Amino acid sequence: MVADRIGRRIAYWRDRRGFTQADFGRLMGQATRWVQDLEGGQRQRDPRLSVLVRAANVLRVPLEQLLSLTARWLRPRARGTRSPSEPQPVGWRSR
Repeated sequence: MVADRIGRRIAYWRDRRGFTQADFGRLMGQATRWVQDLEGGQRQRDPRLSVLVRAANVLRVPLEQLLSLTARWLRPRARGTRSPSEPQPVGWRSR
């Protein structure tokens, strides 16, 4: 895993979901600075799996979207829509 690529994917999905870094930090139980470090690849060389699972659930994306080595996660779509290849994460419930 390359931490900076994962961080960029987290930033991409955070922005797609309309969260600020402060919003995402609150949902993750962390400070804004922690989010900045995570997205910049500075937080950890390899972010812990538990952090990535939590981030995927908060961002409502499958874990593999954060771990994918392809640019498939950058497909343009209307904000707030999901494609058939973007299933809901395990344990996530719609409101």
